[in-house]
Amino acid sequence: REWFVTMGLEAVQRIDQQNADPSSVTLMNQVANLLQSQGKYDEVLPLYERALQSREKVFGQDHLAVAIILNNMAELFRSQGMYDKALPLYQRTLQIHEKVHGQDHLDIATGLNNMATLFELQGKHDEAFPFFQRALQIREKVLEENDPAIATSFTNMATLLKSQGKFDEALPLYEKALKIREKVLG
Repeated sequence: REWFVTMGLEAVQRIDQQNADPSSVTLMNQVANLLQSQGKYDEVLPLYERALQSREKVFGQDHLAVAIILNNMAELFRSQGMYDKALPLYQRTLQIHEKVHGQDHLDIATGLNNMATLFELQGKHDEAFPFFQRALQIREKVLEENDPAIATSFTNMATLLKSQGKFDEALPLYEKALKIREKVLG
């Protein structure tokens, strides 16, 4: 791993010197992801910022390639408990996906789920629940009836309700998730 990180960082330096092409920026993003998984947060943000700058320059501000970097930056901040920095990045990611895909796409559901989770981590349960609900609505609309992602949405909502002591509301959602899982897994 250390070899990969060293080689990746050297490649990133060369990319900066050569005015990066889009495929090289992908490597920069991958190195940042690896460093993040190793907890080397101080080294990650500058890589994401450079990747974001390059992608915005090449693709424009409302491109899916930009949304990927923004989401990765939001995840970095969320993982460090920097929720105020993560929120606008998640919001911008979601806006890009809505502009590109419209309102009913799985990437929108993922973005909504990310925002709901962020609010949940902050104890903002009333703000989180509508995002989980909308993610479920999208998944139910675009996926097969017994898709595991729908079960995950039910579980997310149920877990949030359970954490608020709303056990009677949580139970039917857990049961729906279990029913789907049993159909899929047998």
